[in-house]
Amino acid sequence: METLHPEPGDIAYFDFPSDGVDRISHVGIVIEDNEDGTVWCIEGNTSSNKKGSQRNGGEACKQLRAFKKNKAGVMVSIVGFGRPKFKSGGAAKPAATATGACPTCGK
Repeated sequence: METLHPEPGDIAYFDFPSDGVDRISHVGIVIEDNEDGTVWCIEGNTSSNKKGSQRNGGEACKQLRAFKKNKAGVMVSIVGFGRPKFKSGGAAKPAATATGACPTCGK
């Protein structure tokens, strides 16, 4: 079995437990691996309120998600990751800083 090592830019595939939908029903883009079984993702069509729909919430949000059991107690909802193959030739832009500011626009 392959060990999961998510990286910024990976696509996270979600199947939320107990939502009545037993299949991949949501995706997000990994922006940071916390190296504890959790990752920060940017997701569209989700909800910032945990009681709201996490797969059809109408917002774009930064979310803390888990892909394995973790000490933070974040529910495991990521079932896998995909890594897009981009054409080479362009320099990669730096990741967001620890403060969360975008290195391109500063917001």
